[in-house]
Amino acid sequence: MRQERILYRALNALVENPEYSIDNMQSGDNAGTLLGKMTWLDSRNQPSNQDILDQIDLLDNQGKRAEVNKERDRRINLPKPVSLSSGKSFVCDMANGAMANISDLGTAAVAKILISNDTTFSFRDANNQDHDLTNADVIEMGLQCAAQVEQIHIKAREIKAMNPIPEDVTDDILWND
Repeated sequence: MRQERILYRALNALVENPEYSIDNMQSGDNAGTLLGKMTWLDSRNQPSNQDILDQIDLLDNQGKRAEVNKERDRRINLPKPVSLSSGKSFVCDMANGAMANISDLGTAAVAKILISNDTTFSFRDANNQDHDLTNADVIEMGLQCAAQVEQIHIKAREIKAMNPIPEDVTDDILWND
């Protein structure tokens, strides 16, 4: 069933390919029927049915990889829980480039340490609560958020390496340790 769906979708998308044409393609056609309907314009270059299926799997995986990227980006933008060694715990908003802001705060914290400035940062979390954070707190927060984003990227690469890529790439089981 999976190969028929992939084949139909891919052949339908590739119908403009000048090397072949498909006559009377219908949504209920199975892989064998579709392959039988293909007319190769140059029979000397006709690939085997397995070559066609391999190419279609490749096309399907490219589409699935795009779905993984979309899910990866969605997960990166989800709020991230942070528990600092100073005892402070809160959730960081990660939407709309917030990781860049957190990274900038971390850079500022390092600079403040270098010039012996120990004033605190006022940081508003995802729940709109303000927190006074030390330089060390800000650096630790940035490292924790970055580690969580890195984990999401690692999981996305692992999912893309699966053969086949799972049908539902949004399944939490795929993304959790």
